[in-house]
Amino acid sequence: MRNVGFGSWLCENAKALDGDRRNCSPQTVLALKLASALNFKNDLKDVIPQRFGTQIDLRPEGPQVHKLEDASQVDAWRKEAGLPAIAVVLARAKADPLPTPLEHEARRAAALLWRQKVGWVT
Repeated sequence: MRNVGFGSWLCENAKALDGDRRNCSPQTVLALKLASALNFKNDLKDVIPQRFGTQIDLRPEGPQVHKLEDASQVDAWRKEAGLPAIAVVLARAKADPLPTPLEHEARRAAALLWRQKVGWVT
């Protein structure tokens, strides 16, 4: 499963590392070159599962964790990393005011514009 974790990391950091690869391993440099050739039309958080469940979408109907690598192991992995259990994070998120459908759509549109601006999607 290392490749899934590395792929996730790559998708999150490819653009940030694009200009300075001096401290990257040969594997990372090759992966960055391959990633730059791809056209990311999908939301990458739906394509590459998360290991730690750190990406949560605050929706009008409540918070939703993006796709997980292994839901049965996520709390153990979070504990090893010093993170609280998913249930605790979701409870905290539910305590915050939920966005209206209009606010949620506006955030999604703004996020898409940002991903286009930085070159993650076309």
